[in-house]
Amino acid sequence: MSVYIFLEYQLIGSDRWEVIELLPEDYFDLDPDEKIEWDCVSEYNHAVEYLDIEREKLSHTKLKIVDDEANVTEVIKTTFWNDGKNQIDERIIDRDTGGSEWLMVMTIKLQDNPNIWEILRLQRKDDVPILEFHSFITDNEDGSQSERIIYPIC
Repeated sequence: MSVYIFLEYQLIGSDRWEVIELLPEDYFDLDPDEKIEWDCVSEYNHAVEYLDIEREKLSHTKLKIVDDEANVTEVIKTTFWNDGKNQIDERIIDRDTGGSEWLMVMTIKLQDNPNIWEILRLQRKDDVPILEFHSFITDNEDGSQSERIIYPIC
């Protein structure tokens, strides 16, 4: 197997990091006979969903996917606050052949009843964070969501 997945997490008030190794078959949502590669579709959207720990007890997670065959390492670091309602995700993809990608997503809960979330997505250009996307998402009474996009202006 050439793909290895490690999930580290830190609880609020602890200096200690716990480490779990996940099998690719447990991490990815694989089709029958699909080849396992670092960029296969994950079963869940966030590393915290692979843990049997309530979000409000977590301070940080670090998910690391190493694909020896493709010479790629992907690391997703998440910081939680406000009882796990808010988070910052930093994603870095490094290729041994050169080049890397950086992405940061901030998800901030602004209010309850109705729930309103602010989403900011940043990329790097010339080593400077550049706003790529900004929106507000509202949880509607019927269970749907509505989104107001601030940037880019449509």
